[in-house]
This record gives sequence, C-alpha cells and structure tokens, in this order.
Amino acid sequence: MSSVERWRVWVQRCADVRALASTLGDGGRPADAQLRVLRDKLPSLLDTLVEEVRSFEHRIDLLQKMLDEQIVRRDDLLRTVPVACVLTDAQGQITNANREATLLLNRSVRSLVTRPLERYVLDRTDIERATARLEDLTGRLHLKVVVKPREKPPVPASVTIQRVADGPTPVWRWFFLPQRAVHSTLE
Repeated sequence: MSSVERWRVWVQRCADVRALASTLGDGGRPADAQLRVLRDKLPSLLDTLVEEVRSFEHRIDLLQKMLDEQIVRRDDLLRTVPVACVLTDAQGQITNANREATLLLNRSVRSLVTRPLERYVLDRTDIERATARLEDLTGRLHLKVVVKPREKPPVPASVTIQRVADGPTPVWRWFFLPQRAVHSTLE
C-alpha cells in the first residue's frame, strides 16, 4: 500500500471516528461527561488532521509532478546522448560493441573485438581494478574514466558495468556515457 493510500485510509478512519463520536449520547453517568468532552473536541481535531492530510497529499502530488518532469527530461537526454555499449569476457577482452561505442572510440567493431578494453582508456588502473572484480560482480559497478578515441581528443565518461550472462562463458556489459555530450546537451 502506498503512502498516499495509507493516508486516504487514515482519513476514512478519522471520518468513521467522527461519525461514532456524534452518536454518543448523554446518559448522566460520570464517564458520559468525559465522552461529551471527547464528542465536542473530536470533530475539530479530526478536521485539523484532515486538513493536514490534504496538505500532505498536495505536497505528494507536487513532488510526483516534479519527479515525472525529471524522468521526462532524463529520457530526452538519454535519447539525444549516445550511450556506448561494449561487451567483454572475464579478462576484459572486447567481444562486441554497438555503433555508439565505435563512434566514441573512432574504431570499427572488427578492430575492437578481441582487444583488451583497457587499451582504449587513458588511466588504465580503474579499468584494471574493475576487470579484476568482474568475476565477483553481482550487481552494477560505476566508475569514471577518460576514453582515448583514435585521432580525437580524450573524452571523460561515466561507466556502468553489469554482468549479463552466466554459465561457462559469462559476459559483462560496459555502458560508456560521454560527459562532454551530457554537458553540451544540458547547455
């Protein structure tokens, strides 16, 4: 049950308590005096709580709208920024690359396949550390590198590594998001 649904259930319960309090009668017993006080104060307390819940629901709606706008902006950004994807084996040898990866590295798929991925990065230590951890990787690994394309200036990139196939020959997917493309798209 979402927080909004919980608030709505709570508001309904408050309304039920209000209805119950309005049915309390005057019986003349000592407890009845306390019930009268409760009956008199309860509606105003419940009204205050209902207004607070409405305020929270309004805030939730605004936050949801802001979140939806950010999701749309992120999706637009990802559509305009090419995301390079390289597949490697456990030793970091490239087994395949998509078109965006060939454009980023300025090389053909044929020239990339069977070559170590670290060859196309300026500072190889991060890639070497990541490659050493591939066998134990269960989720995702994020790092920043500087890609070294052929006959082009170096490109800073965010990298996400994910294991995509188990079995006798596991495969790792490396997503490269060039930072200069992100900055130019945001401007």
